[in-house]
Amino acid sequence: MKKNKRLINRPFILGSLILIIVVIISLILNDWNIIITISGSLGSICFIIAAALLGVFVSANQQRANFNMTENKDRIKKNEIATYLFLLGTPNIIGAVIVIINSKR
Repeated sequence: MKKNKRLINRPFILGSLILIIVVIISLILNDWNIIITISGSLGSICFIIAAALLGVFVSANQQRANFNMTENKDRIKKNEIATYLFLLGTPNIIGAVIVIINSKR
C-alpha cells in the first residue's frame, strides 16, 4: 500500500513544483504564454507517452497480441511508468487550461 501511495504522490508533487516554477518565471517575465507553452507542452508530451505505453493508439487485436507477448512484470512496469507520466502531466495541463480560459476573458 505504501508503494502505491508513494507512486501517486511523487509525480503529482513534482508536476506541481514544475508548474510553480513556470508560474514564477512567467510572473517575473510578465508573460502568461510561457505557462501555456512550457506546462502545456510538458503535460501533452507526458499524456501522449503514457497513452502509447498503455496501447491506446493500437487496435484491439494488436493490444491482445501485445498482452500475450509480454510478461506480467513488464506490464506492471509499463503501467507504473504510464501512471507516473500521467500524474506528472496532470497539474501542468490543468495550469495551462486555466491560463487559456482566463486569457479569453
